[in-house]
Amino acid sequence: MKESQRQGGAATLNVYTVSGNGLLGWTASPHLYSTNPSGDGVVLSFTTLPGGTATEDGDGAMP
Repeated sequence: MKESQRQGGAATLNVYTVSGNGLLGWTASPHLYSTNPSGDGVVLSFTTLPGGTATEDGDGAMP
């Protein structure tokens, strides 16, 4: 997915939304860009965005 939708270079923040499959989101460490530029970007579960179905656990953090 990221390889076909990614735009820009190392200075561009690419954000992707997915179903999550049990994860709230993930990202690659910036130091990995030189060896894996297609892995660059931030992936968020759409359930964590406003209007999503994820709920917080009482202290403001997602469960």
